[in-house]
Amino acid sequence: LSVSWSAIAPSTRPTGFVATDPTSPGYSWGNVDAAVMKAQDAGLTPILDVASTPNWAYAKHRDGVNAGSPKASALGEFATALATHFDGINGAPEAHVFQVWNEPNVSLYLSPVKASTYRSMVNAFAASVHAVDTRNIVVAGALDPFGHKRSKKQKWNSVAPLAFMRALLCLSAGAHPHSTCSSKVHFDAWSHHPYTFGGPFGRAKVPDDVELGDLPRMRA
Repeated sequence: LSVSWSAIAPSTRPTGFVATDPTSPGYSWGNVDAAVMKAQDAGLTPILDVASTPNWAYAKHRDGVNAGSPKASALGEFATALATHFDGINGAPEAHVFQVWNEPNVSLYLSPVKASTYRSMVNAFAASVHAVDTRNIVVAGALDPFGHKRSKKQKWNSVAPLAFMRALLCLSAGAHPHSTCSSKVHFDAWSHHPYTFGGPFGRAKVPDDVELGDLPRMRA
């Protein structure tokens, strides 16, 4: 379920607004509450996919079609409010699975596309969500399956998923990967969007892209 941070949070922070408090004036949870309740009534376990930065929470603002990037600290504060709101104690429906962003390897959703930026976001988010409830599950990744270079006609770019994943996890390429940095990333589950050409076993034509048939390489 899409959770629009910019729709839930106030466009302008009112006096007394506390970003970590889900009951703080300015927060609006109604639409997400309704979606979570419908999912649970259908016997489903909702995954709350957080994206879309409020204007006051940008580290780098939008540039044309490219999305910009949030302050990791502000995202962490919202994560506290989100997990607290859905902790099953405060009257809202209960939810425990939270995904950090949609396709962060695509500049339409996160710009500049840098694994270090996303690592900071994931770590801030995970620290907050786990502090509310250690049972909470943090999902990272949700990557687009293809890399694209920016051009005069195409004003956005994406980093191929395996290249982005290696940078995030501080791993080199090759058959015998080694550590390339000491920055740890903290999450519980990995997500990928394996849009595929050529059927359920279709494989990507470009080495670092990941279609359905390439998922074992991503897992490895």
